[in-house]
Amino acid sequence: HVIAFDPADPKKMWCGHDGGLSYTTDITTVSDSGTDFPWVDKNRGYNVTQFYTVTMHDEAGNNQLMGGTQDNGTPFFIMTTTTTASTDISTGDGAYAYFGNSFAYTSSQLGRVLRLSYYGNGNPQIASNWSDITPSNAINQLFINPFTVDPSNEDYMYYMTQTAVWRNNQLNDLPMYLNGTTTG
Repeated sequence: HVIAFDPADPKKMWCGHDGGLSYTTDITTVSDSGTDFPWVDKNRGYNVTQFYTVTMHDEAGNNQLMGGTQDNGTPFFIMTTTTTASTDISTGDGAYAYFGNSFAYTSSQLGRVLRLSYYGNGNPQIASNWSDITPSNAINQLFINPFTVDPSNEDYMYYMTQTAVWRNNQLNDLPMYLNGTTTG
């Protein structure tokens, strides 16, 4: 965890962190649109991926994998004889994940849970069809907070905090584009 400013231009900054090395040409950038800060990934093959959890699809022959990583979201990839490049399908510190029949689920630091749709090719996406399904009134979440989907009835999710267990029994009925308004 280190930062360094360009001595010739103090708006340019390098940042070394658990996710590797990032760079920005203007540290004073302000985003009013809610988009991510414009960091440029400068890892260039430097791999510092640290997984908290890993999950694989339970369907026989399905080689999809994803896992929550420190500072690198939830990389999704397909294991074959040559592993495909990963795609981050969440944000921040990835945590728990689950491949469901209708949706994939990821979580990030302090218990934020996203429900993601699948592309036509069966891969999960975050680009457009997602919902934040974190229980609205949940408190006391761990940094890497657990959840589990009932594999025998994927309408049910159990979400643990330090003081309670939340259950949602209508996961498949929730509308798209929810933003943290789910109750359990």
